[in-house]
Amino acid sequence: MDPSYSEYVKYLSREWPNLEPLSELLTGSHQRPEVKEAGCHIACLQFQADGNTYYTRLDADRVVDVILDFTLNSEVAKTAGICILVEDIEPRVIDDLGGALDINPHFFCGHIERSFVEIEKSPPSSHMVSLPSHVGSQNYVNLHYQRPIDLGEKDAYLSIPYHLRLCGNSVRPGRSLPALFGRNVGFIRSCFSIFHKQLGDSQWISIMLMDSISADVISAPIAKNNQQRAEFQTRQVPYRNKRDASGGVLTFSDFCAKAPPAGGVRPMSLLEEVAMSLQSYAKVSTLAPPTYDLFSLSIVPIKLIIDEWLTYLLIMGRYVKAYEYSIKSVQKRIGNFESEDIVDLYRWRRRSQQSLHKLHVLKWFIESSSSSTKKYREDTLEYQGAALERDIAYLISQIEQNRNALEAMIPIITSIIQLLDSRRSTVEAIYVKRLTYIALVFLPLSFVATLFSMSDFFSIDGDRFWIYIATAVPLLFLVLVASSSPVTTALAKLGSFFTNKEKLV
Repeated sequence: MDPSYSEYVKYLSREWPNLEPLSELLTGSHQRPEVKEAGCHIACLQFQADGNTYYTRLDADRVVDVILDFTLNSEVAKTAGICILVEDIEPRVIDDLGGALDINPHFFCGHIERSFVEIEKSPPSSHMVSLPSHVGSQNYVNLHYQRPIDLGEKDAYLSIPYHLRLCGNSVRPGRSLPALFGRNVGFIRSCFSIFHKQLGDSQWISIMLMDSISADVISAPIAKNNQQRAEFQTRQVPYRNKRDASGGVLTFSDFCAKAPPAGGVRPMSLLEEVAMSLQSYAKVSTLAPPTYDLFSLSIVPIKLIIDEWLTYLLIMGRYVKAYEYSIKSVQKRIGNFESEDIVDLYRWRRRSQQSLHKLHVLKWFIESSSSSTKKYREDTLEYQGAALERDIAYLISQIEQNRNALEAMIPIITSIIQLLDSRRSTVEAIYVKRLTYIALVFLPLSFVATLFSMSDFFSIDGDRFWIYIATAVPLLFLVLVASSSPVTTALAKLGSFFTNKEKLV
């Protein structure tokens, strides 16, 4: 019996430790939470040589058969290429695709990568060590990005955990952010992976892996009774709007000719959106389908990813607004400064660094792909590559500006807190000064009363009570005058008093 693709990955993981997460996923050695998952969805998009496209949904069992029919059947000469679209890929599909097309395991490993691992505990992933010379040199690319999601009203949940994840086959970590003007906002670390293999001179096959935008968001699973359970679960609501693809928007004349659906429009999955965008791209592209390569097929996904980054940028700008402290507003937020605000500002600095790295990887891929085939590309594709580079450069510059603005908030907030502390100290000093004056009033009175209490002649009923008044009042006046002046001034006045007395004598 021939070895399976999972056995091949397990063997390679001994030499390449960063393949261990893929090996664990294929062998099923990691525990999964007891939560219903969205499931794996697969579709096939055929590109005919004449420019027509055909879209069909596939079951997981038919993927290998479709690939073998295309690669071995000579009657499909009219088909220039096929694109296998997979949403929320599951282990057995990875095993089938990898074995059928002899795919480098780093392609799948880069797609299921969860986060920037701690390098002191685990080997660095391929995405962490991405350099300009490496990006674009393979027949695949893993495009990581941040996907903002709406978690509902602030009062909808008692508390939302900071660590989140998607409920799917690929463990996509997420983070919940502090409430933004009454709304709960979160980020999901997502990835869009593209593989391209040339079959001869005029045929090719491509695989596109993407995450589900309909899977629920859950908290980090907690082990209870030997089972992984999530205590928080909510529906995923993406922020990004559907891109206005060429030919993908229903015109007003078509709307009038067709009866609109009575039950409303069903939410479109990311797989369906990518398929429709690719079909629209094939209609307007000046390239012949047999010449499609990795870069030409990645233009549509890159535009979708740029839309996600643009939404990320807008949310980041709103948090810059939310952290604009003032003397009036800081009074209400001073309790959250050390426990929440300062921690989240430092998180934004680390999050911005990782986001910039992902954008740079995307930019390096476009630059290397467009420059390596610049000689024989048509002007339209070169223009699209240059336009994408400008879009990404804009996103990078804006994220850097927002990151600098958020970092500048830390010393500003610290200065405001110090100013408030100094004001509080001044007010407290005024209160202490008032208490001191009250004590000074009663100090000479109580001293003289204690002194005269040694005899009954100075009591209130006695004949010599006037002596208490004559002694206590001048002493009280002398103490108040001495306490109201600085110590050096009081000593100088006292010295001049005795000097003048000696001269008179």
